Amino acid sequence: MKSLGNGPILYLILVSSSLVCTGTTVFYDGFNANTTGDYSWVEGGGYSDANPTNNYFHDASNGWVTVSTGDWIDISMSASLFSPIYRGSLEVRFMPWQIHPLDGLARIRVRDNAGNSYLFHFAHNSGRPNAGDEEQYRARLEKEVSGSLVIREVFIPSPDHYSLNEWHTLKMDFSPTTLSGYLDGNLIISREEPAASAIPISDLQISFFQQDQHIDYVSMIDMTRPPVAVTYPAREINQA
Repeated sequence: MKSLGNGPILYLILVSSSLVCTGTTVFYDGFNANTTGDYSWVEGGGYSDANPTNNYFHDASNGWVTVSTGDWIDISMSASLFSPIYRGSLEVRFMPWQIHPLDGLARIRVRDNAGNSYLFHFAHNSGRPNAGDEEQYRARLEKEVSGSLVIREVFIPSPDHYSLNEWHTLKMDFSPTTLSGYLDGNLIISREEPAASAIPISDLQISFFQQDQHIDYVSMIDMTRPPVAVTYPAREINQA
């Protein structure tokens, strides 16, 4: 677990004269230090040599991790939480700079110990004509419970792509009832599951397929606690 200070962080937002608590950070890594050894790395795909150690490195001068893939190569990094959460948000900030050979993608997933999971997947060019395998080259939103996909959407999103050599954020909000995916802070898709199956999330995973990129941070927030607002008299805030 990565955190700032001596413990979990409360994200606080000042709205007018109200202080609103929106969640507790349970995982954060800004890669200022080399933490690559804290993750489990897996290399997959048809042209994989199953040895991911040559596919990532920590760039100390820039404070990020660079992940390289290749044609039909998928690299995943996973980390565990100290305790399960049922409602939260996973976000990664990344800069893709090369695809192999025609398109690449970013994928975020959270799981429990039984393999139940939430997933959001976005291709570099999800609207590319004749994309072929839509599992890989379209956007995808899924919730899997006991081996069944209770939410499954494969679609062309709007916007339908993200640019190379620019920073982007991919984010997923999850709860027993609702699953939502975001790109660069914009809501792309949201779906509900009527059965409201609860998943005790204990693991996060970031994956890249046929795409090289720098990763700036990974953040996970526990949203189990409802927002709480405390109103104070309006006052001017001076920032150092």
